[in-house]
Parts: sequence; structure tokens; C-alpha cells
Amino acid sequence: MNKKITIGLVVVLSLMLTVGAVKAIDVSLSVDELRQLVGMQGGPGELGGSTSDNWTVGGNLAVTGTSAFTGATTVAGALAVTGATTLTGDVTMTGALAGYKEETERVSSDNTLTSAESGLTTYIITTGSTSTLPAVSTATGTIYRFQVAAAFGTRNFGIDSAEGDNIEGSLIVAGAVVDCDAEDQINFIVDGENIGDYVEVVSDGQQWMIRDSGALTSAKMTCTDPS
Repeated sequence: MNKKITIGLVVVLSLMLTVGAVKAIDVSLSVDELRQLVGMQGGPGELGGSTSDNWTVGGNLAVTGTSAFTGATTVAGALAVTGATTLTGDVTMTGALAGYKEETERVSSDNTLTSAESGLTTYIITTGSTSTLPAVSTATGTIYRFQVAAAFGTRNFGIDSAEGDNIEGSLIVAGAVVDCDAEDQINFIVDGENIGDYVEVVSDGQQWMIRDSGALTSAKMTCTDPS
């Protein structure tokens, strides 16, 4: 979109906002164009590395560059985002979420998770390694899933709390409930692991809560407190 067209769009938008003639429009702009449009309009603020106030789009919105929306955002039409987008305010979507893909990682060595990796599914493909959860007090609302994706070798796979004594809840192992009370670790036990066995944990800011789990063979997923 060139500057002349952008100016024309600003005029049209201004008229629409003034007379209330049209409630919804389709907008397809690059972040630079949208930043320019907002700046010329004297509207909510900037997009793309800066901040913004609340945004409401009644039609379609396409963002093709890096953007940051820090206020409440409502998009009633189709939302297409091809760049990195950070949403720190409330988001309301009235359409379907299409093309969503879960973040995954296949682990074969020790690793320490970060809060930025919340939502990650770790596929366990080797034995003898440990994934350490972030400090629970800095990870409120973060969630991680661990799932067996290959047969182990000769050692267990462990999920460790950074502080210890704060894994709570229960595991479902061979249909039985295994209580986890102020534990340090969750372990997948070698020679009994089944591809598809899994556990999911979430932080409430004070402890790691087991949200979901399932293991095929008795005693092959455990909670322990080595200390």
C-alpha cells in the first residue's frame, strides 16, 4: 500500500468513525503500514515493537510483521498473523482457531525448562536424562507435558522440581491412583515404559500440580522424594 492509498484509507476510516456509517471493514496491512496509519490517524498507539491501547476490528485483520498488542484486542473477522505476535492484554476471538500447532521437543539429554517454553510437549526418546522444571514461584500458569516416544535403554527418565518437595496430585498408573504428596520427582521407569505414557504438570505459583497422566504398566511411573 503506497502513501496515497494509506492517506485515502485514513480519510475513509475517519469518516466511518465519525458518522458511524459502517460497523465492520476488512484491513490487510503490513505492520509498517499499520504503524503509519495509526500514527497519521492519531489513534490508539503504535504496533510492531511498541505499545497500543485497545483495538477492535469488526472485519478481517492481517498482520504480516512483528507486532505487539498490549491492550484488549477483539477481532470479529478472520485473523491472519504471519509474524511474531505478542498479546499481553485480553484477547477475544469469535471465530475458530485454525492451523494451530503445539510446540514439541524430542529430548535425549538433560535439559532445564524455562517459563517461555510453557505449553511444550517433551517427547522422551532416550533414557537416563532429566528435565528440570523452572522455579515454581516464577512460573505461575505454565504447563508442560511429557510423553514417552521410544523405548528406553537401561535408566529411568526423571522430571525434577527445581526446589523440591512441591509436586502435588496423583498419577494414574495401570488404572490405579498413585498419590504424590510434596514430592521432588516424577519418574518414568525403564523396562516398563510404554510409548504413549504421559504426565502433564502446571504451576499455581506455589506448587507443581499434576493435571493429567496415564501409564500402562503398574509401578512404571512414580513420584519420589530422594532427599
